[in-house]
Amino acid sequence: VMHYVIKELFGARPLRFRPSFFPFVEPGAEVDMLWGDPKDRQKGKPPSPSDWLEIGGCGMIHPNVLRAVGYDPDRYTGFAFGLGLERIAMTKFGMGDIRAYFENDRRMLEQF
Repeated sequence: VMHYVIKELFGARPLRFRPSFFPFVEPGAEVDMLWGDPKDRQKGKPPSPSDWLEIGGCGMIHPNVLRAVGYDPDRYTGFAFGLGLERIAMTKFGMGDIRAYFENDRRMLEQF
């Protein structure tokens, strides 16, 4: 699902899944996409840590969550995922710093 969603939003890109804690899923993973310069990949340059952009999280719904809402976890399972809307907009609109969304500067909003 994560591969498909990111492919539809950004085109085919390498993804990596890193184990992470989220309170309602087990196991959980953070999803990063390769965001560095594609020309570097063509030249055979390996990605640097700054070439990866964390885009969301995912995981299997914890059995206790299913029990809490009245579902039998031995019968039902599920998965959850979420994408950071700010990061999607940041990459789509070419914004350099995610903090601009939270600084309450009207100039940032007026450009759209």
